[in-house]
Amino acid sequence: MISLRTVLSFLGEKNPKIRRIGMQYIADAAPGEAEEALVFAAGNPSSAVSRRALEILKFRQPWLRLQPFDPRPVPKSVCKNGWGKSWLALSHGIQKWVSCRQTHLTSGILRRWRTLPGAVPDLMDALNQQGQPEKARLIQAKLPLNEKQVLLCPTYSCPLDCSYCYAKNWEEGFPRDLSLPGLDLFFKWASRQKVKRLILGGGEPTAYGNFSALLQKARSHDMNVQLTSNLLYPPKVRQLITSDLVKELIAHYHQGLKTRPGLIKIFKKNLACAREKGIPVFLRYTLTPKSNRQEWEPILKMAKKECMADLHYAFSFTNSWGNNESFHYQNSDIRRTFEEQWTAFADDADSMGMKLHLCKPVPLCMLSEPRLKTMLLKGFIRNSCTASLRHFSQNLTVNPDLSTFPCNAIYEKGPELDHFKDFRQAGDYYEPLLKKLLFHPLWNQCEDCLFHYRGFCQGVCLAEHYFSMKTPKGKSHVFPG
Repeated sequence: MISLRTVLSFLGEKNPKIRRIGMQYIADAAPGEAEEALVFAAGNPSSAVSRRALEILKFRQPWLRLQPFDPRPVPKSVCKNGWGKSWLALSHGIQKWVSCRQTHLTSGILRRWRTLPGAVPDLMDALNQQGQPEKARLIQAKLPLNEKQVLLCPTYSCPLDCSYCYAKNWEEGFPRDLSLPGLDLFFKWASRQKVKRLILGGGEPTAYGNFSALLQKARSHDMNVQLTSNLLYPPKVRQLITSDLVKELIAHYHQGLKTRPGLIKIFKKNLACAREKGIPVFLRYTLTPKSNRQEWEPILKMAKKECMADLHYAFSFTNSWGNNESFHYQNSDIRRTFEEQWTAFADDADSMGMKLHLCKPVPLCMLSEPRLKTMLLKGFIRNSCTASLRHFSQNLTVNPDLSTFPCNAIYEKGPELDHFKDFRQAGDYYEPLLKKLLFHPLWNQCEDCLFHYRGFCQGVCLAEHYFSMKTPKGKSHVFPG
């Protein structure tokens, strides 16, 4: 029998047939020796051999392509199942490689591991243990430096009543509109923080009574506006939405539009006008337990007709009040139907050439292992929220009364905006809550899951974690934030 080390030498062969034989042999090998051999191959001075080894690791453990959030130690009990065994073999292989090859760990070889972000924490740990902190810093994940941003919800009013809305009935807890003095205070604060990206949400932000003044103030403060809208605004608002004021438009498609020809006509008209003005537009669609092919076909066809290659989508989640239509992931009976629905939607989008962008995470255990692997390899999965970025202030949200939320989906009223000297102070205030939500297991099996501990799976939107923590076990009730 040919040893794995011998097969690894095939990866450097010029003959593509021999390379393919070696790659297939290793890709199908049992966990253990294969992971260790691939780690050593990934450290080969030949970039061709190294990159092929990393590609095979990515195929064998596709969750390694995900960016983990704050990985934690894995209990021994978790390492007894299939995924746990695979990860343990990889981790041991990395430790052995680092201890054997300290003097040969060039910056080029180490930086190649960034293509496998899920393995970077293990490699950094091994380097630090071997007294190589400067080399650990070489491969530290380089997250894109987003320009400072803040989310503003100037109103929670909306002409629609989407059953799955995360802000369902939130207008009851706030004034209808942010006042003009409040708007001035907001821009003074954001300007002092050198905010360059302003995200408008709600509610329906175009329903804000001072929408025109808001856009003008954003331009005068040199802020790029990302507008999230249902695209049902009237012509007078349409005229305000120009490329010099709005730099990106997220067009939320409501499923009920297909039965309301008048509204779908307005949606399409506003969509076309925005694109004619040169504004980048992205369609956004939310699936519910009732979604089916008849529901999503219209939006897929619309996207194809408009030559839009990207489609943003999400699955409805239980909001902070628990009063919306959502998937009940704890129900074991939903797993089969959820996978069937997701598979059908992804396959239909794929057949039309759509590139899918999942906007909210979902529990990875909702998919069977083969389907999970397929979704990961296609890049159809998002594993975590960005709320923890920029020291827990990435999603800082300002409400119509100038109170704040840690995220626009989490109804946890905090101090008014001017209470915070800067983003750092806001992050300090919300850090304990967000950390608690990030590591909160949705159900018991999370505590036996590799993905939970290594930061590959957050479960669902943090708003659902928030609701589950505030709701007595076995109960389902609406509560104010």
